[in-house]
Amino acid sequence: GSTIGFNVYPNPVTDRMITVQTNQAGKLDLYDASGKLVFTQQINKGAQVVPLNNISSGIYLLRSGNNTAKLFIR
Repeated sequence: GSTIGFNVYPNPVTDRMITVQTNQAGKLDLYDASGKLVFTQQINKGAQVVPLNNISSGIYLLRSGNNTAKLFIR
């Protein structure tokens, strides 16, 4: 698959995060600590607001393409 570069802020997240895709559009997946997929969304190239107000507080793994990041939601 192709590599998709992304940045996310703020981290920790309270109710929404902003993703910035640097390469191309793709899919954003959010996994909880047990590895369960809890949220997925198609994202476009450039900056985009992603609402996460329905996600419980905790530590999550954010994956887009070959990139992963630890995300804190409070």
